[in-house]
Amino acid sequence: MSFHWGVIWVPRVIADYQVIAAHACIDAGADLIIGHHPHIPKAIEVYKGKTIFYSLCHLCMTKPEPSAPWKELPWEHGALRNYQDLDQDYPFLPYGSHATKTLLAKAVLNKKGILDVSFIPMVIDNQYRPVPLSNDDPRFSEMVRYMNWTSEGFNHHFEVNGNEVRIT
Repeated sequence: MSFHWGVIWVPRVIADYQVIAAHACIDAGADLIIGHHPHIPKAIEVYKGKTIFYSLCHLCMTKPEPSAPWKELPWEHGALRNYQDLDQDYPFLPYGSHATKTLLAKAVLNKKGILDVSFIPMVIDNQYRPVPLSNDDPRFSEMVRYMNWTSEGFNHHFEVNGNEVRIT
């Protein structure tokens, strides 16, 4: 299942309905849930042996022109500023500093179902391209730490295997 859902821009926050819906889908027979929309990576959960990616972030997304500072009320009142000020180095990616982190999900399948699930940590470079990180790049470990942090409170275990992170 793939869902366009979630709380945008704010790290770690997963809406209650997402957990309810994801668990219900797995209870009904889904083998993998892949979420997107918040413009930042969110928690990964293993529920009944099935993986839920609450948000992979985005691989390639920009706006057609640089964005002015946010004018929506939450920003004017400072409610979200602590989490997602605009990153001035990425004027065409106006989704906050965490929006340069992204994941590529990988699932190995056979006729019986999903054999293995992992993710490849990636960053968006200054030309707005997704770049896979190798295990010897310090940003790789930073992304694994970030994903552990954002997944706190959810059942998950990450195991680095070469340039991928297995989810068990």
